[in-house]
Amino acid sequence: MNGVARAGEWLGQIPSPRIILLLLVVAGNCLLVGIAEVQGQSIVGPGEGRVLHVLGESITVKIGGQQTEDRYAVIEEVSPVDSGPPLHVHGHEDEVFYVLEGEVEFQTGEQRFRAKAGSAAFLPKNIGHTFRNVGSTPSKVLVVIIPAHFVGFFEDVHALKKPTPEQAVELGKKYDLTFPPPPKGN
Repeated sequence: MNGVARAGEWLGQIPSPRIILLLLVVAGNCLLVGIAEVQGQSIVGPGEGRVLHVLGESITVKIGGQQTEDRYAVIEEVSPVDSGPPLHVHGHEDEVFYVLEGEVEFQTGEQRFRAKAGSAAFLPKNIGHTFRNVGSTPSKVLVVIIPAHFVGFFEDVHALKKPTPEQAVELGKKYDLTFPPPPKGN
């Protein structure tokens, strides 16, 4: 079988245009990763990275903005069962999630979908989104935040030790993060 026929079969297996968009976004941002002038350590092993405790979640900063000229950051987020952030909107950051362990329900706009290990999700800026661990064990996701500035929010909340929801909302303003009210009836 020639290469063109194999490529045609592969393309026929793509389940939706959403996957194509995700691949283009990830590929485009991988190009950014490739051309960013990396500063400092660029290889972070298992169990390494700066651990931040943020509203019940454990966030490990694997690659921070100081290493990528603030173009992107890579974090690993562990969420307890039935945990996740409230619905929120980023004014500047796109996020790409890759589920490493567990089962996570993502919401972006009005769409909801469940994702198991090996699944990826693109949550764009300016659209309300959230995620929740809907499995029976802690979930672990790898998140690429583009650009990296938003990691500062996690650092600021972590520094408060036991922040109130009101403090988190106030800190969010510094990062153009808003929390829309839940839809009526919820």
